[in-house]
Amino acid sequence: MKKRIVTLFVSLLTIVAGFSQSLTVATVNGTTGQLANVSVTASGIDEANGGTPIIGFQVNVTYQTSVVSYLQISNLDATLSANGTWTTSTANGGTIVALWEATDLGVPLSVPDGTALFDMTFNANGGGTSALSLINIEVIGLAGLLSPTLTDGSVTFGAPAATTTWTGTGVWYTPANWSNGLPGIATDAVISSGVITIDAAAAYTKNLTIMQGAGLTLNTGKVLSVNGNLVLESNATATATGSFLISGTYSVSGTTTVKRYLVDDVQHFLSIPVTAASISNFIYPSNTGYMHKWVESANAGVGAWENLWNPATQLSLATGYVVNYVNPQTVSITGALNNDAAYAPSLTRTGTNGWNFVGNPYACPLDWTIASGWTKTNLENAIYIWNNNVYAAFVGGVGTNGGSKYIPQFQGFFVHASAASPAISIKKAARTQNGNGTNHMKSADANIFRLSVSNGSYSDETVVYMSENASAAFDGEYDAYKLFGFNETAPHIYTNANDVDYAINAQPVADSLSLSLNLKAGQSGVHTINASGFDSFGSDYRFLIKDNETGMIYDLKQNNTITLTLSQGEIVGRFTLSILKSSLGIDDLKLQGVRVYADNNRVYIENCPESEVQVFSVTGAVVANRHFGKAYLNSMALNVPSGIYIVQVVAQNGTISSKLFIK
Repeated sequence: MKKRIVTLFVSLLTIVAGFSQSLTVATVNGTTGQLANVSVTASGIDEANGGTPIIGFQVNVTYQTSVVSYLQISNLDATLSANGTWTTSTANGGTIVALWEATDLGVPLSVPDGTALFDMTFNANGGGTSALSLINIEVIGLAGLLSPTLTDGSVTFGAPAATTTWTGTGVWYTPANWSNGLPGIATDAVISSGVITIDAAAAYTKNLTIMQGAGLTLNTGKVLSVNGNLVLESNATATATGSFLISGTYSVSGTTTVKRYLVDDVQHFLSIPVTAASISNFIYPSNTGYMHKWVESANAGVGAWENLWNPATQLSLATGYVVNYVNPQTVSITGALNNDAAYAPSLTRTGTNGWNFVGNPYACPLDWTIASGWTKTNLENAIYIWNNNVYAAFVGGVGTNGGSKYIPQFQGFFVHASAASPAISIKKAARTQNGNGTNHMKSADANIFRLSVSNGSYSDETVVYMSENASAAFDGEYDAYKLFGFNETAPHIYTNANDVDYAINAQPVADSLSLSLNLKAGQSGVHTINASGFDSFGSDYRFLIKDNETGMIYDLKQNNTITLTLSQGEIVGRFTLSILKSSLGIDDLKLQGVRVYADNNRVYIENCPESEVQVFSVTGAVVANRHFGKAYLNSMALNVPSGIYIVQVVAQNGTISSKLFIK
């Protein structure tokens, strides 16, 4: 193909005689698994040595695609780059094109003899030797076309490895991160851990597997060619699915399969990351299971789960579904990955219900907090998922039960509409590789107070935090409702204010705060409450739980664990959580100087203020109580079995609790 620099000199198409010019392609023996650079050098165009300076050229080099893949032209000569414009080919089609044109066509440019005009970068495919042949060469001087001598070259690679495995984080063309060197179209590539990015030359592989917890990012304008099958893997070692964030162009000659390993007898919130799937994709004759969708308007606006039974029913994109199997199951779905600019599932609000079950449509995680990635109309700011046995929630930077801003691939989640005509749009800008590697949301603590309850088999968590932006009433930007789930034997813990049950309760900054702390025991027995997050409130706050039934006050900073024996059912109104700020400082709040100790069956209180003293068993039962006046030493005898007991001294200026062994 004739370029502009040729047509400008149609009248000068005479072969220029004189000093001989030459173009030479190097002969290179490459190392399998490494990139090989092959240079094209020129001589006879250096005017200082009698050569003919040039104003442009087009160099075409052919190669064998069965032997090597062409990646890019690099190492462009600095002199030519500073005084002209390059146009180079990027396609791996068997012919490489490099075109250079001088900025000023009236001023020819000299290049020293033996200068490498550019390098061509190759990777091994099938191994062997590929000839690198110069064809259709045009080199132009000020007087017209030159006639250089052409010397062809070659590149040779040994036989490639059958498989190579990536570990770590970095760019695709980092040989040290591949166990057997770089892959080509004859080598299977496995991304076993970390995140790999294609950010420069095109990437080639035979079969490509992205393991659970690992990720691949294909940047804008970049190319990935899979000469086989693409698999996003999942298995019992890490039930999340491999992640693929697509911004460039990719092709797969075989099939694309997305997997998700599901543990048995647990509800899983799922969403479909491929362009088309049906209920039949989730049917496994040897493993009984069920699949449901949530219908917000059902049951007179209360909402209900609808059983899906027809195998031909097509599943909606960006929509959540619940799946459960009797035995562990790896779900495997084949189809093209979703990669549209945005997805907008239909939302409704019937009466005051408004609970909608949506899902991540992409093959990589989403970040709920990226404003440009979402359009949210009449929606509260919380998201909710089922995390094995309890709901995880995230709102305003705070999560419970592992909830965070990251929504993994293949994940369904609930949102709540705050008004009529709700809408949501999930956009590409929300995609991320952060938060990959789990089958649910996950986060770290930040400036919050946490309470958890456990019955030894299952646990639940609630959060209370103070914010200058929060209000005492429910605020959809900062608060999250308490949702009770499918597991009827699991315990629950939550706060209540103004007849609203909270999983996450944001309150205005205040010196004192009291909330009803409620529990639900799925089964009778011993339950443990654990507190954390004190330090984020500063040293002058104390955290108390009062048992309104027994009168016992638990100072959580002194002992952050409470053991209770609870009967099955809801426990509402029995406990009060207080977060109090005092100007006395932490030493005074702990009744500085007061010492509590035991000798056999007698409890002694040294430097005792006027106070109420109660003794509790480890299950929270009151076994003794007494009022003491101020004295240097007070004591009381206990008629109880030998064991560990908690002695609590409550005075006007503070509280102290001590664990003692009573004989």
